[in-house]
Amino acid sequence: EDEARVSSLQHSRIKWTENDEKFYAKKLKNNMANLKLVGLKPKEKVESLIEVVKNSSFMGSGGKRKEIRSLKNRDQWFDWECEKFRKRALKFHSILRKHESDYARILYTKSRGSYKALIKTKEAKYHDDLADEFTKL
Repeated sequence: EDEARVSSLQHSRIKWTENDEKFYAKKLKNNMANLKLVGLKPKEKVESLIEVVKNSSFMGSGGKRKEIRSLKNRDQWFDWECEKFRKRALKFHSILRKHESDYARILYTKSRGSYKALIKTKEAKYHDDLADEFTKL
């Protein structure tokens, strides 16, 4: 019976992202800080620890999990705000390609301009901060 259970557990895998690892570590740390083991028997301590690990492993509200994409392959200064502006510019670009209207062109050029300005600002700020860090050393 135990072998069948172990075998079935080995074949079922859960997706585990970097964010899952961070959230699990944070929850586990908080739950361990609230754990009271003083005065408990060893068996009760083990059961309490197992319960803390189980409770920490539950993510969110149990609803459908959304795939979390990372920005690993981007530059260090490229953050989620840049990604949002980029997506908006690309959406306006696809609208422009479909409709070829003057209004779509205006929306696209404004959106692309704000995206490019944001990128320049973020990159300059990143390099300035990096230079400041090196001067502190």
